[in-house]
Amino acid sequence: MRELLVNALVHRPYTQRSDIFLNLHPDRLEVVYPGLLSLGVTAQNVLHTTVRRNEY
Repeated sequence: MRELLVNALVHRPYTQRSDIFLNLHPDRLEVVYPGLLSLGVTAQNVLHTTVRRNEY
């Protein structure tokens, strides 16, 4: 859970004003933020694909 929150803060686009939402449901927690997935990562392969955003 900590990593989800850190990723939502770090990977959000700071060029636009937007909020991060935590939606707590009886069976799950949803973290909603305006950040996009890295190029080559999709909703279908997000758990199995690693893409470096910065090689250096």
